[in-house]
Amino acid sequence: MKYFFILALLSLNSYASTGKVPTHWMSSENQENNFLTSTNEAEMTGLETAYLKILNVNQDLFKEISLDAKKTWSLQSIKTELALSAEGTIGVMGAGGEAALELVWIRKGTSNGSSSFVENSAPEAEEIQMNGEMNEAAILREITPIVDMALSSQRSPKRQKVLQRLYSEAIKFQKTIRELESTPVMGPWYAYKYQLELYVSAEGDVLFFEVGNAIRLRLEWWRLKKDQAPLIQSPFAPTELSENAKFIAGIASDLEAMGNLNFENGFKLNCLKVGVGSTVKGNLLIVKSKASATGSIFFKRDDISQESFALPNLMEEVSSYGMIENNVIKQIPRMSFRSGIEKAAKIATFFAKHAKTSEESKFELRVIETELELFTNGGIGIVNVEGSAGLTLFATRNVTI
Repeated sequence: MKYFFILALLSLNSYASTGKVPTHWMSSENQENNFLTSTNEAEMTGLETAYLKILNVNQDLFKEISLDAKKTWSLQSIKTELALSAEGTIGVMGAGGEAALELVWIRKGTSNGSSSFVENSAPEAEEIQMNGEMNEAAILREITPIVDMALSSQRSPKRQKVLQRLYSEAIKFQKTIRELESTPVMGPWYAYKYQLELYVSAEGDVLFFEVGNAIRLRLEWWRLKKDQAPLIQSPFAPTELSENAKFIAGIASDLEAMGNLNFENGFKLNCLKVGVGSTVKGNLLIVKSKASATGSIFFKRDDISQESFALPNLMEEVSSYGMIENNVIKQIPRMSFRSGIEKAAKIATFFAKHAKTSEESKFELRVIETELELFTNGGIGIVNVEGSAGLTLFATRNVTI
C-alpha cells in the first residue's frame, strides 16, 4: 500500500548553529583512503553540532502539532530541506536553489512502525502503471482518460492527434522498460523503478517540460522484488545487451562500491535515484537538476541471491556513462564514477549515523535524502545551493521507498 503524505517546509534559520561541510565534500575530487580521518576534527565537530541542533529544533516544533485522533485527517509526515551555501555552511532551505539534504519525518505509530514512503517530485501527477507485456489495447485504455481530461470536451481531430502522440511516447517508454526487465542482475543492486514525466496541454501538445494549463502525467514501471522479476534468459556476451541494459547493469554493479551499510540506529543506505533523459535513439543519459530531468531510475539493494548463470563482463564493454550538461552530451569515466559512489556513501553515512530521534517526539526521522552532484570528470560531491543534483542517495529506517 502507498501512503501519500502531507509535506511541510519548516523555517529554522534563526535556530541553526553555524557548521560547514569539508570543502572536498562539494568538489569533484573523489574519495581518498583517509577520507574522513584527514578532515579537520574541529570542522567535523562544528558540522555535527549544527546538524544535531537542526534535528532537535525540528522535534521541539513538532510538540506544538495537534494530532487529534478524532479528526477525519491528520498530518502524517513532515519534510525539512537543508541546503549548503557555496562555502559549505549548512542551514534550512530558503526559496530557490538546490537542497543538499531532505529529511522526512513520519508520524510514530504509522502502520505499526513500518510504512511505505512515496518519493516523487510531483505528487499531483496522474500516474499510469506500465509493464513490458501490455498490448496496444491495454496501453490505449490507460492513456485515453488522460487525453479526455486534458482536452475536456474537445474531440477529433485534435483529440486523435494528442492520443497518437501520447501513445507514441508510451510505446517508447515500454521499449525502455523491456530493456530494464532484460538487464541481468549483477549483484545486490538492481533497477526496480522507472518514472517518466510528461505534460499534456489543453492546446493539444505532449511535452517534456511544464507549461500553464497542462496535466502532468507520470509513466511508471516497478519491479517489486528481485525474485519476482520476469524469467529472462541472460545474454552470454555483453554485445548481446542493448545500450540501455549495459547502462543499467553498469551502474548497478558500480553501486557495490558502497558496501553493505547498516547503522546501529536502524538506518541503512539502500536506494539511489538517478535523473535520466534519453537521446533521439532512445539511449538513456544522466541528467543533472530536478528541473531538467524528465525521468528517474531507482536502484535498490536486495541481498536475495539470484540463480547462478554466466554473467557478462561489463568492465571493458562499458567504460563511460553519458550525461547531458548545458545541452551537450559528455562522457563520464566509469571508474571515476565508481570511486565517486564510494565517496557519496561516506558523505551520506555521516548524516545517517548522527540522526537521532527523541523518545518524546511525535515524529520519527525515517528518510534522509542526500542530493549529489555528478561532475564531468566522474567525481561526485554533495550539492550546494548553486549546484545541480543528478543523483539522490537514500538512507531509510523502518520505511520502504
